[in-house]
Amino acid sequence: VVVLSAPLKRFRGSYWLVPVGFILGTLLSLVIPSAAALSLLLVATLLPALIAAGLTPLTVGAIVVTSSTIVPTPLEAGLIQGADLTNMTPTEFVYGAVAHATVPTLLITAFVHMWWQRRCDKADERKALNSGDVTAESLSDKATEEAIARAASLPGFYAILPLMPLLLIIVSAILKQLGIIPFEGGILPVTVVSLFIAMIIESIRNRTVTGAVDSMATFFKGMGEGAAGVVALLVAAAVLVEGITQMGVIDMLISATEGSSGAAVIIVLIFVAATAAMAALTGSGTAPYFAFSEVVPNLAAETSIHAPQMLTAIWGTSNLMREVSPVNAAVLIVSGAIKVNPIQLVKRTAVPMIAATVLNTLFAFMFIG
Repeated sequence: VVVLSAPLKRFRGSYWLVPVGFILGTLLSLVIPSAAALSLLLVATLLPALIAAGLTPLTVGAIVVTSSTIVPTPLEAGLIQGADLTNMTPTEFVYGAVAHATVPTLLITAFVHMWWQRRCDKADERKALNSGDVTAESLSDKATEEAIARAASLPGFYAILPLMPLLLIIVSAILKQLGIIPFEGGILPVTVVSLFIAMIIESIRNRTVTGAVDSMATFFKGMGEGAAGVVALLVAAAVLVEGITQMGVIDMLISATEGSSGAAVIIVLIFVAATAAMAALTGSGTAPYFAFSEVVPNLAAETSIHAPQMLTAIWGTSNLMREVSPVNAAVLIVSGAIKVNPIQLVKRTAVPMIAATVLNTLFAFMFIG
């Protein structure tokens, strides 16, 4: 963070870091498709660096949460299924159809983020000044300065250690693609390996194993304290989602869309709206998409709907609107890290994600032939 924050401080107060951070996080989701895993890594790397550069925790938190949305990759489960439903290869479906809508959507969303986060920060500042409270920015500055002061005495190469899990995942993915190794590193094993590498380096630097072991104890203690609240929230969220399912809300939405009739545009809008509602309720990007995608081929055969267009619209809506759910795993992880109510974070993600949903649906029918 010390290394990253030094050059970023030149842009202090600049909201141009918002689209840059969003695009960077989105590119990383090509390597780490899991939204929760990506959030954990970005919380440890990108989040403190951008806060040190002058962005508020809520702004950076919104960037982190929305980094894993609709990046087109043939490794994504929903897109693999979409390719199967349209009798296309994953590469053809992703780069010949889906990318035509999602890439321009992501680029525009980056600047919607910039506008919305700036607007929200200004509103929060006015509210804090009127109430006499300490602003989130001042709190973040204090926390960041304390962290940098603690890290200032460490060797410069220690900056690589927090990035090691990400580097190991990227390297293993490249080696797998080249056929050198038969596997790709998962988030859990690379985290454990990185931890032990850090312990060995710390032992060599201090010439004592005891201090390194004590540091590991501190690591696990901090991890436990940080995860306790998140796990509790995840359990509560799972109970809420199960309750919604048992009440028949999900089945009702599916039945409403299956029983709809009329113009193709109306059917698509109903599907998109129902998918958005399900994603916002459940916080899941996969469940709503898989619930509706199976009926798309039959609808396409009976109407003038082009299956790749509708699948792209539904898939994009599902993965975008999950980020406006306070029970979404990434939202809970990031809100726990920056110590805010998930609702506060969702307010920051809502407008960019709703705008992206509209754009993705529009572009799906404009650019996918």
